[in-house]
Amino acid sequence: MALWLEKMTADEFAALPRECTVIFFPVSGLEDHGPHLPMGLDMDESQALCRLAAERLEAEKPGWRAVIAPVAPLAVDSNTTNFAFPVRGYVLRDYLVDVGSVMIRQGFRYLVGFTGNAAPRQVVAIEEAGRILARQASQGRGLFGGFLRSREGGGRAALVSAQSGGTLPADLWKMPFGSDPNEHGGARDTSVALWLYQGTLREPKLKPMKIERPSSAVSRLLLRFQKKTTGYWGDPTKASVFAGESAVTSILDEAFPKLRAWFEGANPNGLFKSWYSVLPSNKTTFRAWVLAFAVAVIWLAYVYVGIARIGE
Repeated sequence: MALWLEKMTADEFAALPRECTVIFFPVSGLEDHGPHLPMGLDMDESQALCRLAAERLEAEKPGWRAVIAPVAPLAVDSNTTNFAFPVRGYVLRDYLVDVGSVMIRQGFRYLVGFTGNAAPRQVVAIEEAGRILARQASQGRGLFGGFLRSREGGGRAALVSAQSGGTLPADLWKMPFGSDPNEHGGARDTSVALWLYQGTLREPKLKPMKIERPSSAVSRLLLRFQKKTTGYWGDPTKASVFAGESAVTSILDEAFPKLRAWFEGANPNGLFKSWYSVLPSNKTTFRAWVLAFAVAVIWLAYVYVGIARIGE
């Protein structure tokens, strides 16, 4: 049975076996999903993914334990610009680095991030957090650098983005300027909500009419730039509980075999790297690069003008 970190005592947490405990981090943000779905749907989906992964871990690997951290309302990409609460990439990255450092200092080796919105900059931020932790471990630097080797077992601890391994090169060109899914708040999201909230007061009772997504990528990009991307497009009327369960479990079915391979000794670096990380614009340091480039251009122009005046 999965353990919820916020409900554990310090003694219970300290008693966990370090070499066979997995810490799951659900991270997703708040955003508009239309008039029929809650803004925290992505957060609930990420938490459900962690729970299902935890249950599968304990079923397939007897003796292993799973701990689920509190869901963090942090999303870098938002599918809607009309009403959303995105954070800058380094906010999500640094949250995972800071909390992950503490977990690793305590001796835990396996840290896994799941998100309900596996958009380009979201998964890349999780990947970058993992690389920072790995770099601290190899160089022995950082606040907890000296402790980043796991106290139990021979391998180094790691943080992975569970959904990063499922991206394909074609996905890179579908969303070169950020998240641009075929639907949002439509059949897929409404199905997930029907499955997650079935039998509760939060179960969706309303299924709005179908809304077409603008066919032109330029039109969609312009709407995002103008902060006019609405909460949903797609066809919520085609949603079903079965489709919602399938949508979530299919993510787990793709990610868990890679997770299990890692738990059994495989190197996680090649298993959990997304193609999204190829584009500099998806990296958390992209704005810093642009600023540095602009400063360099201004400085070179200043030097050039100075040299030209000396020559006169």
